[in-house]
Amino acid sequence: MKRPSFSEGVAVALAAALLSALGQPALALLLGPGDGLRLLISLGSLAYLLYLTSRAARRDGRSLVPVAWLMTSLGSWAMLTSIPLFGLLHWGLAWATRAVYLHRRPLAALLDLGLAGLALLAGLGTWIHTGSLFLTVWTTFLAQALFVWLPGTRSARTESHTDDRFEQAHRRAETAVTKLTARAGSYIVTD
Repeated sequence: MKRPSFSEGVAVALAAALLSALGQPALALLLGPGDGLRLLISLGSLAYLLYLTSRAARRDGRSLVPVAWLMTSLGSWAMLTSIPLFGLLHWGLAWATRAVYLHRRPLAALLDLGLAGLALLAGLGTWIHTGSLFLTVWTTFLAQALFVWLPGTRSARTESHTDDRFEQAHRRAETAVTKLTARAGSYIVTD
């Protein structure tokens, strides 16, 4: 799988900002402002989680991410009246997905948690100063896109360790066969 890049993060931030700005008024008309925003957060969270897992080389447990999203969405929809807390739970699920699938060390996951917190603060500051959903989502996701430069983030080489092990075993087998045929040729006595 292709490792996430900063330019991809910028594209994700732009797509999220555009879809949020365009989708929020329509969902607010259909469901009301509160439930429309909750649905927008839930769907945006699912799209981001699917993006993250599509970029992760690890395949184990990937099917659990949508299940975790569904449980988080339904549980928080039923139990929380606070939209900021609702969004925070989804943001935490996104961080946990990055920590499990895109970081190889706990320190990288903790640094990513700090970055996620700074991204939320940047988004909050943007909302307070502009009141623009587009700019708030753009700023939050743009700041979050920096996670690819954290030390300990999985590189494409380390993520494809399963393929590397196969290639290494294949090369060793070829070398062994070559040595065996060379030895067998040296034992052949010719008159």
